Amino acid sequence: MKTTTRHYIDGAFVDSHGREVMDIVNPTNRKTIARATLRDEEDTRRAIAAARFSRPAPSSSDRNEAPIRTAILRHVSRLLLGNE
Repeated sequence: MKTTTRHYIDGAFVDSHGREVMDIVNPTNRKTIARATLRDEEDTRRAIAAARFSRPAPSSSDRNEAPIRTAILRHVSRLLLGNE
């Protein structure tokens, strides 16, 4: 059984600081198919810091990008909510 112990943060896979492990269960037969190490507060802080510096704030980006960014976010929202 595969156990994932790394997270993708700032363009690289890094070892998890967290130690809590969760079983990944196949919903059709309720069998455990993998295990994943959950992020903890430290992992989350590292990911947020990396995201914060990955690109300029929306307020400092080109104003022509705003309609495109808005359309993408609305499309993703519809997909996540099952409205498309």
